[in-house]
Amino acid sequence: MRRVRRGSLKNFKTLRIRRLMLLKRIQKRKQYIQARHRIRFLKEQE
Repeated sequence: MRRVRRGSLKNFKTLRIRRLMLLKRIQKRKQYIQARHRIRFLKEQE
């Protein structure tokens, strides 16, 4: 029982870290896309 619990805890932590990294990556991508759109918008306004 102890071994299984420890393993599940470890898996849970790694899954949580992976999910956080994925969320950060998605947020970065969104910011990057928004910045590109903003630059394009500014160029079109001139």
